[in-house]
Amino acid sequence: MRRELAMVVALSGLGILAAACDGAGSASAPGEAAAATRAAALGTGASAAPVGPVSFAKHVQPIFDSTCVRCHNSMKSYGNLDLSAGKSYAQLVNVACSCGGKRVDSAHPAASQLLLKLAGASDRCRGVMPMTKALKSFDPGAYGIVESWVSAGAPNN
Repeated sequence: MRRELAMVVALSGLGILAAACDGAGSASAPGEAAAATRAAALGTGASAAPVGPVSFAKHVQPIFDSTCVRCHNSMKSYGNLDLSAGKSYAQLVNVACSCGGKRVDSAHPAASQLLLKLAGASDRCRGVMPMTKALKSFDPGAYGIVESWVSAGAPNN
């Protein structure tokens, strides 16, 4: 069982690393390789995501509700980003980030600022999220769910 789990994690990591490289084998955007390496080290990817397609409403929004909304809501909206239910999708997917790139880039998932920040690989716009002292790092299982959703093209489902 351990060997099978190790293979799943290794294969998940390879998938993330492959997504972070262009055809020549080099990182296609700054920080992508670092994010992919960090994500692979966390053991994210297929092994951390729910079985079947990841649903934004059922799987991703609850993560935002429990982890992000305390700072990214209609009252605070740090970074001009409200991750409250009913507003988050429109403010994330294919929306330009004030620090460059897109918050969630459905065409180039590994370039998404959301994934870079959650993986601890972004030095832009206050760097790593979440910033709160109580949450020193983003939960690897939650990262796997968000990463799976973005890699699937960030569907509004």
